Amino acid sequence: MVIIVQSFSIQVILNLKVLGKVVLPRIKPYSTWLATGFALNNELGLSIAQRIRLPSNQGLFVLGSCPKQVKIDEHVLLTYGVNNYLGKDLTNVMFRIRSSPDFELFEESKAERLVSSIDKDYALTIPSLKSGDVTRHSSLYLTSLAFGAVISPMMSFRDKVTLNWILSQQQEDGSFDDNGPCFHYRFCSGEFRRQSLTAIVLYSLTRDNSSDYMPESIHHRLYDGKNNPIIRAQNYLESRLQHVKRNLLTRTLSEMACIQNKSITSELEKKIRQALLNRKLTVVPEDDSKYIEKIDENMSFDDQLLLNAMTISLYANFVDSRTASDIARWVVSQFQLHPHYTEKNFRGIINPEKGFMTAKSVYQRALPFDKPFSLKKVGKGLSPVAN
Repeated sequence: MVIIVQSFSIQVILNLKVLGKVVLPRIKPYSTWLATGFALNNELGLSIAQRIRLPSNQGLFVLGSCPKQVKIDEHVLLTYGVNNYLGKDLTNVMFRIRSSPDFELFEESKAERLVSSIDKDYALTIPSLKSGDVTRHSSLYLTSLAFGAVISPMMSFRDKVTLNWILSQQQEDGSFDDNGPCFHYRFCSGEFRRQSLTAIVLYSLTRDNSSDYMPESIHHRLYDGKNNPIIRAQNYLESRLQHVKRNLLTRTLSEMACIQNKSITSELEKKIRQALLNRKLTVVPEDDSKYIEKIDENMSFDDQLLLNAMTISLYANFVDSRTASDIARWVVSQFQLHPHYTEKNFRGIINPEKGFMTAKSVYQRALPFDKPFSLKKVGKGLSPVAN
């Protein structure tokens, strides 16, 4: 007879005394688990066990998230949450990350401010932590991406509450900013945080020509009036393009956000196009692929890949399919050099046996625009469909 604990997909063979042991995985304190099972017997047939609630751990827990692998001198984002499951309210809770010779801690919004080093612990006092509470912050970055993702012609969506919260973070000058975590240190740390967040919000709210099919109430909230939120955000980014010129990641993200907005002026569109054409592309002699080189020694390999991927989108918007596909070929060729590369992570994008399919895949995935143009030059044997 076999009993299967469905919650954990564990099979246990019972002994002659109809007893068996199941080793359960460690249960996270914020989760609730139910265990059940069923038994099969040749004579008695099927029997189903009654569900039981598994006991959860009680205490004060810190749950953190950090990349599994980090290169020397690389900046990564550490996120954490403090969970109170002691069954009583607490005050003045001290949270500490001990110093280490292996790393230094910087403030997310101010990358130049060191908060922990080899001989200095990082300490934070939480004034009040109620029972069952978790220290959480609303994230403008994540909320905007999620809101933009669900605006689709395939679903009915009228979430005014989330939209109102996003728009409440817009400042007087048209920019977007908040005090919450961003979870994207490349864009949200340092002096260009506000420009990056504004670009992310504008991109999320206007991506894929969403103004053509979004509900009328949301369209009214975003686009009505000469001083609507979209125009204000775009005007802010336009005024800061020259200021962020030396940070090409933020500059390119801002250009992507502006260029896909239908209300963009022809003057701004020409300015973005000219700036794009002025950027030097290095040609790889072996396959004539092209890429933008690292602009300074502090730019990481991930930053360079991200910069070139966004550049593909800009060239695609200006209907330069040849240059876009040339850069796409270079991006693809770099995937296997990435320290976190595995076939599983890049399945569906990389096809070692059909290199032209890879370039086409990256090329199409990079298109946030709805402009028809030919893909015939991407690779021999392709059958272009939509876009």
